[in-house]
Amino acid sequence: MNGARSFLELRGVVQRFGEVVAVDHVDLEVRRGEIFALLGSSGCGKTSLLRIIAGLESPEAGRVLLAGRDISALPPHRRPVNMMFQSYALFPHMTVAQNVAFGLRQDRLPKAEIAERTDRVLELVQMAGLRDRRPAQLSGGQQQRVALARSLAKEPQLLLLDEPMAALDRQLRAEMQYELAEIIRRVRVTCIIVTHDQEEAMVMADRLALMHAGRVVQTGPPADVYARPNSRFSAAFLGRVNLFEGRVQAVAGEELVLDLPELGGPVRVPASGAVSAGQPVCLALRPERLRLSREPAAEADRPERVVVEDAGFLGSQVHYHLRLDSGRLVDALVPGSSELAGLEHGETAWISWAPRDAVLLAE
Repeated sequence: MNGARSFLELRGVVQRFGEVVAVDHVDLEVRRGEIFALLGSSGCGKTSLLRIIAGLESPEAGRVLLAGRDISALPPHRRPVNMMFQSYALFPHMTVAQNVAFGLRQDRLPKAEIAERTDRVLELVQMAGLRDRRPAQLSGGQQQRVALARSLAKEPQLLLLDEPMAALDRQLRAEMQYELAEIIRRVRVTCIIVTHDQEEAMVMADRLALMHAGRVVQTGPPADVYARPNSRFSAAFLGRVNLFEGRVQAVAGEELVLDLPELGGPVRVPASGAVSAGQPVCLALRPERLRLSREPAAEADRPERVVVEDAGFLGSQVHYHLRLDSGRLVDALVPGSSELAGLEHGETAWISWAPRDAVLLAE
């Protein structure tokens, strides 16, 4: 962990609730000014970790450092951190402006400064024209902007967002992902987002930490984690993936020869890491990386024959379920405008892939 580049550091953080280990020896670093996502399914520990950072929970072990300062023992109100909850927690009897100014009044700032900050953040989130409305008179997206404005008004060093899109419908959620990220980057605040939504994390975050069973299993830019997962869990959690189990048959120079029974023969892939003959491995292939054709691809080392079982039209893409000769079903994606988008049930086709697109997983 590079402390010189880290703004927030978690060192060996542990949290238990009875016999349940919610956070299991987590080490993590977040850089100044970035949007960082904690991604995982329900119960993986991401919200517990966020509450520890906010000071709402005390870790059983480990330390929380912000800008090099140990804040582990500080109560929430003494941390330069603000948290926006998924319920937004707006006061129904207050106007938009009063909600935004509430925390500033609690801090007993001068009236002129409260007014200036309130006006500024309402302009930032494009809610200045609705400043006199109450929460019940706002849409879900507008309520979210007010909650964000209230969090930003206190000028926190670190902004924490707990499932910020959970209360929005699908279409509005997709629109607000970009808008929310743009606002956060404009004010240059360091931000941590907790989400179970893969798309939300991929769209908004500069980097993400994928969590499972209280542990961080992989960290990196979303595109890197997606393209180069480090485990079966990472590969399966982010998007669709085809996983083939087998063993290393031989190590041939810079290539590995794999025995993958469901693919019906030896498969050659570039050697990666310390892998030896006889070792169990798993080959991961993303559906969009499979080359689908009506005839065997001449340039492919070993094309595989498939039969179309089902097709789903997704607008810009067609999602195929294809059955290999071994009986295994695989997923493939092709552009909706492609002539291959017209394959029908029962039709024979062929799949192949570039060796560089196959990811070898040893875990």
